[in-house]
Amino acid sequence: MALFEDLIEEVFSLDPNVRYVAVLDNFGQHVSGGMREGKISINPMEEEDKLFSQTIISRGMSETWRKYFGPLRYLIVAHERLLVIQFPCTENSLLVTAEPDVSLDLVKKIEASVLKNLSGTSSF
Repeated sequence: MALFEDLIEEVFSLDPNVRYVAVLDNFGQHVSGGMREGKISINPMEEEDKLFSQTIISRGMSETWRKYFGPLRYLIVAHERLLVIQFPCTENSLLVTAEPDVSLDLVKKIEASVLKNLSGTSSF
């Protein structure tokens, strides 16, 4: 979808340390996006579906706190070798991975891109 492709390209353009950008549906299925050209996945390809499913599960677990803390804006999971950032949206989630030493200012930039590119749409 062109809507997603524009957002994905914009997120990649924000920082060369962004490794992966993809849109997932609420069932953890890959909708659009992928690895930055020239990067090699750290996780085995056969584990990718598990990563997507766990990403969606973590979103659901965090949503249970909505009534106390307000809407979920994003999730960050920092591993030794990778930073995983998820932006939950209405019907989909934006999954971004980056090098572990990337500035957390990147999260605010991505959030602004999501809001700019997808505000007023029903898909996000």
